[in-house]
Amino acid sequence: MADESTSSTLSELYTEIVAEAQFVIQEKSIMRNLVKNYTIAGGGKSVEVPIYAAVAAGAVNEAADLANTAINPTSVTITASEVGVMTTLTDLARNSAPRNVAADIGRLFGEAIAKKMEQDLLALFDGFSTLLELIVRYYLRQLYSMRLQL
Repeated sequence: MADESTSSTLSELYTEIVAEAQFVIQEKSIMRNLVKNYTIAGGGKSVEVPIYAAVAAGAVNEAADLANTAINPTSVTITASEVGVMTTLTDLARNSAPRNVAADIGRLFGEAIAKKMEQDLLALFDGFSTLLELIVRYYLRQLYSMRLQL
C-alpha cells in the first residue's frame, strides 16, 4: 500500500498540532503552576518523593552556638498516568478547510488536556486543611481575575 499516509509523511502536522497543544496547556492551566514537576528516571512510571518536616529558624546572638536539627524525611510514591485525546485528520479536511486545521486541532487538544489537568489537581483539594484551602482559593480567584482583565 504505497498511497497511504504514515507518520513519516505527516510528521509536519504532528509538530504543529503538538506545539499548539503545548502552548494552550501552558496558557490555560492555572493549577499546574502550583505543583512541582518531577522527572521519572529509569523508564518506570513512578517516582519516590521525600517529604520533609517543617523546621524553624530562630534569632542567634553573637558568639552563640546553634543546636543541631535532625532531618528525617518520610516519602511518598507518585505514579504517573497518561491522559490523551485522538482524532483523524484526513487530507480532504486539511486541504479544503479555509483555516489551519492542524493548529485548530492542537488548540482543541490543548484545551481538553488543560481542563483534565485542572480537574485532577482540584480533586486533590479534599486532602488540604481548611486554612490552606482558603488561601489557595483566594490565590486562584486573584489569578482568574487577572486573566480575565488581559
